[in-house]
Amino acid sequence: MLFRSQRGIVVVAAVGNELVHGTTDTAGLNHSIGAAGVMFNGERWVDPYRAGKGSNYGPGVDVAAPAMAVPTITKDGPSYWSGTSMSSPWVAAQIGLWMYANQQYAGSKTLKLTGDALYDKLSACFAATGSIRGVKDEFLGYGKLDTASLDRKSTRL
Repeated sequence: MLFRSQRGIVVVAAVGNELVHGTTDTAGLNHSIGAAGVMFNGERWVDPYRAGKGSNYGPGVDVAAPAMAVPTITKDGPSYWSGTSMSSPWVAAQIGLWMYANQQYAGSKTLKLTGDALYDKLSACFAATGSIRGVKDEFLGYGKLDTASLDRKSTRL
């Protein structure tokens, strides 16, 4: 992961849906962003239809995003899916937009912000809605992803 982060590549991983303490191997690694899931009301995602299913929690959680009935398109048409595999693309898309808005081009047209500095900056930009700003929570990480807040901070590197 360090190799990727030194080149400005951000890895976002779902934390898992077993409703247990502990995250997937990738979400728990340094230089990866662990995406947990939240319900419509902003609380940690717990599947109301399947017992024992919901967002995992623990130190590998960095941020939370919608994971309940997220609209998607399948080969059979429009559908709604739930799980942290639905929250992780939400996080990845927002990070991609943030990185695009914050491009600092060198002559080689590569993003200058890499490695630990990139991950530190992303963590600082996550809106800590529902948690104490700057304090990492085992259920929501640094908070629920707030696109508007992330966008407002896009010009303040």
